[in-house]
Amino acid sequence: MCKNFYAHLVGKVAKVFTDIKPESRVKRFIFRFIAVLEKWIRAGRQWMLNIYSDKPYKQLWIT
Repeated sequence: MCKNFYAHLVGKVAKVFTDIKPESRVKRFIFRFIAVLEKWIRAGRQWMLNIYSDKPYKQLWIT
């Protein structure tokens, strides 16, 4: 069940990120997608996640 979830997640992410392939292993996925510098900031009376990366993370957000 976890393998199917991981394959689905990597497939979705691989459509947006060019350096992640759908057949990527877990270690490569973690270092390319998950290990990112970020900080929660307070702006306009709400909390926002400030991501310090030039990768297109905002294209993956579901609103």
